[in-house]
Amino acid sequence: MEDIRLKELPFDINGKTYMLRCNFNVLADLQEEFGGIPNILDEEKSMRNISAYIAAMANDYADEMGWPERYTARQIGRVLPAKPDMELMQDLIKIVINALYLKPDEETQEAGDGEKN
Repeated sequence: MEDIRLKELPFDINGKTYMLRCNFNVLADLQEEFGGIPNILDEEKSMRNISAYIAAMANDYADEMGWPERYTARQIGRVLPAKPDMELMQDLIKIVINALYLKPDEETQEAGDGEKN
């Protein structure tokens, strides 16, 4: 049986550890931020996407924990190193892809290809 639990990634921001995970609320925030689900994985904006992913996931976790902190993608960009951590980027992309029900080892198909839910 497949493990359906949300994948999590611990991430420290200003002395607090946030469990980054991509649930329906996070996808809704990202959909609004990027103007649609297909744009969430836009490779041309990958650096911007990473900080937006972290902000949406951290804000959702902070809300769940009752913490007052909220972050924008720009604020997250200030705490990320100038040289991106490729492992972090790959892990975040996998979390988002898994939430969108795609397998990270398969190529993303164009909208309209494949089966519809």
